[in-house]
Amino acid sequence: MFRGILYCFLAVHGCAGLNSGDLVPPGTKLFMDQIGVECTKKIGIPRDFVKSYEFSDQSRDAMCYMECLLQHIELIESDGQTMHFEKMKSMVPPEIADKVLPAVDKCKEEIEISTEACRTSYNFFNCIHDNVPRLFYMGGSA
Repeated sequence: MFRGILYCFLAVHGCAGLNSGDLVPPGTKLFMDQIGVECTKKIGIPRDFVKSYEFSDQSRDAMCYMECLLQHIELIESDGQTMHFEKMKSMVPPEIADKVLPAVDKCKEEIEISTEACRTSYNFFNCIHDNVPRLFYMGGSA
């Protein structure tokens, strides 16, 4: 199950926008979208927030949405200073590993770890998006 979640998280950013997800398997997309819906409710943001999201938006709501996604799949601790990169790498599907694993390693070295989990999550998502934009998906479209 976690492998599918991570695939969705690192799935596809196509020409249609940040959250197009056109190559994400339907069942996996549905699962990640459900997590996204839970996170939009938890954060108190509109469900269509992700569809129009731009990484220049560093609002607390945006960053905490990303933190909620990572918390849900147990890839970040609430202290914001501990991310589980090895666990993340073990969850990457083989068909995208050649592109995603180097990006995860690069982001592990490059991102600023904050004392706030929301900020750390944003830093990670932004780094992954910058490094593998065509393999990126944030869910929440359900």
